[in-house]
Amino acid sequence: IIGFTKLPRWGLSVIVGAPVSSLNQVVSTALVMYAATLALSLLVCLLVAKTIARRIVAGIATLQMHARDMGQGRAVKAQACGIAEFDQLSKSLETASMERMAVEGHRRVLVDNLDRSLRSIRAAMEQAREASAAKDHFLAVLGHELRNPLAPIVSTLDLMDIQGKDVYRRERTILRRQATHLHHLVDDL
Repeated sequence: IIGFTKLPRWGLSVIVGAPVSSLNQVVSTALVMYAATLALSLLVCLLVAKTIARRIVAGIATLQMHARDMGQGRAVKAQACGIAEFDQLSKSLETASMERMAVEGHRRVLVDNLDRSLRSIRAAMEQAREASAAKDHFLAVLGHELRNPLAPIVSTLDLMDIQGKDVYRRERTILRRQATHLHHLVDDL
């Protein structure tokens, strides 16, 4: 390789020369060193990226497990993976899990109380039905038993009206009116 220049002011020409083989060897060595350094840098970057990716994947897997546990009603215990955002999310899931467990416990107590109340209401309604049936039976028997003496009383009054027209007429009228009134009350009963 030869390089030259002419200096116009002095009228001189400068020529520099170097053997190509020694330059080729230096450039080849530099290129090999550059390529080796580049390859080594890429290898280190790939290893670091792989390590970081593993930590991220492990953190995501842990968060998925926590979310699944929380969804199934199990307690979640926060586990640190070294990534601040994932650690915060894990702690948040643990807090949410504890709150959910407390709410679920309270809900279970309320549901148990509701079940007891419903059973009590059903028992009270059954007792009320039985009491109503007993009342209906009592009123039916009472109506029947009141009608039994009422029929002979009315029949006796009819016979007394047929036999004696003036004897105890006023008393019979009072008895008939009261018997009729009693008959209406028994019918209403």
